[in-house]
Amino acid sequence: MLPTRLPLPEFYEELVKTQRILNLKHLGWSALKGTMRIAAGLLLRGQTNFVKMLWKFNSVYNPKLQLSDHQRPVNYELSIPSSSHSLEGHNLLFIHKGKGRAGRALDHSTEEFVDSTRNGGKD
Repeated sequence: MLPTRLPLPEFYEELVKTQRILNLKHLGWSALKGTMRIAAGLLLRGQTNFVKMLWKFNSVYNPKLQLSDHQRPVNYELSIPSSSHSLEGHNLLFIHKGKGRAGRALDHSTEEFVDSTRNGGKD
């Protein structure tokens, strides 16, 4: 995430406006129509959290709450990365290393078939 040049109160106002637009677009009445059957089934089983979530936007995404969270004391602080980034250590960006082909166990004849048909049989 890049630092913002906006004052924080204005930044959080803009962020909430953007989140509200996305919420209305993707989680509004038109989307609820498509999931009405799922919502009704959940309500019949007493599971109301899905339906409640659809209308809790203003209590969750509140710029004042986000600003107050931002002003709380920091329990742990991440250091800012140095500005001298190069592509030399780009493999370090990945959390999980690839397992290669060790995850697949094939017998010898199948392995030969895979090798011979790889890339359409073109070498």
